[in-house]
Amino acid sequence: MTSRTDATSVDNHPIENDLKKIDPILPKATSLLINSGNVVSGDRLKKRTNINPQDELIEVINTTFSNWLNTINKESYQENKVIECRNPETYEKLQESELDDISISVKLFLNSLDPEVVNQSIKQILNEMGADHIDTLIISYPDKVFTHEELPNDLVIPVWSVIQDYIDAKKISTAGLADFNATYLEQFYNLLQDKNRKPSINQVNLTSCCKMPEDLVEFSKINNIQLTTHLDPRELLNSESLQSNLRKNVHEYDSHGWIPLWQARYTLILKGRGIVKSKGYVVYAQRELRYTE
Repeated sequence: MTSRTDATSVDNHPIENDLKKIDPILPKATSLLINSGNVVSGDRLKKRTNINPQDELIEVINTTFSNWLNTINKESYQENKVIECRNPETYEKLQESELDDISISVKLFLNSLDPEVVNQSIKQILNEMGADHIDTLIISYPDKVFTHEELPNDLVIPVWSVIQDYIDAKKISTAGLADFNATYLEQFYNLLQDKNRKPSINQVNLTSCCKMPEDLVEFSKINNIQLTTHLDPRELLNSESLQSNLRKNVHEYDSHGWIPLWQARYTLILKGRGIVKSKGYVVYAQRELRYTE
């Protein structure tokens, strides 16, 4: 099934030359979940203390996918539309007996602003961890939200409403935002009909400034919004990056068309001790197939 174009594009890459000789493993897949498991337990990542979030995610995607492929019967996936890929070496759910001793923090990077996608992402994250609640959730909206002078109500509030529903259901304790400057944060606050449903936290990226902007500090203080810092990009993973990295492990056709809808980074901390028990990533992507043969 390898095309002439495929062969030309990989002539100088021995690994990819081997890949072009194999048949597609996931020819009918349209839904892809990748769970890294506990990356803190990975020797390779432990040694890379200064790795940035994007590089870390790419590395765990490659490692997870490679390890998963080594454990499956590849022929059995030919008809599967839904693929759930978990790192067999590092993935395990929390035990029910552990839940009271663990504080769970999640940062959710959204590529899609479809409220149903957001709803399903929370359900999936909880299921992947084996948890019944999230202590702190930070929502990172995509760049398109911040390209308007006025914050687009129809894009941001439906997403936030989903998060608030989980708070009402006691599935999330505290929720916040990332990368809202003073102007956008005030606009967001003013869009809320119920001010009690405001974000409790706003993460500020310090790569673009050396200290907190004074107008942001003032507004946050008045409205009791905690300011914290981070070093994450707004876009953690795009389609090109996902597809190119999948291509390292599978046939060209298996990597085509994937669009990431969200990525979540979770951290599990032992309460009262501040020790990180586990840290990992969950990635979800979809694609539409033009043909399946």
